[in-house]
Amino acid sequence: MYHRRQRMNNQRQGIENESERLGQVFNVPTLRGVLPIAVLSLIKDKPAHGGEIFQSLQEKFGIEAARPVIYMLLRRLERHGLMLSTWDIQESGPARRKYTITEDGLDHLNDGLERLKKASKAIKLLIGEK
Repeated sequence: MYHRRQRMNNQRQGIENESERLGQVFNVPTLRGVLPIAVLSLIKDKPAHGGEIFQSLQEKFGIEAARPVIYMLLRRLERHGLMLSTWDIQESGPARRKYTITEDGLDHLNDGLERLKKASKAIKLLIGEK
């Protein structure tokens, strides 16, 4: 009897661990995948400073990410060649980076938007919308 109970507890624990892993798989990458696409879409038509991008993410998409997360993402997108930054030096105030999308960034944005459209269809079906 003890072994059977122990086996059931192990199975239950395995299911809980698997659910936790699935939660990590679906929560984190979804945010990681959407945030870069949102940032690239914001600078597609008009270059912007980090603060403008941060504010526009909240206003346009309702994304409330911490400022450090946004700035780390901007640097990562630049390292991967998806955007460029230049220093915008004004007479008053500090110098600020202005971010511009690259051709590779446009390609990444378009691919990401297509993936989001496909995912959107599945999500709507799952939550009962048509």
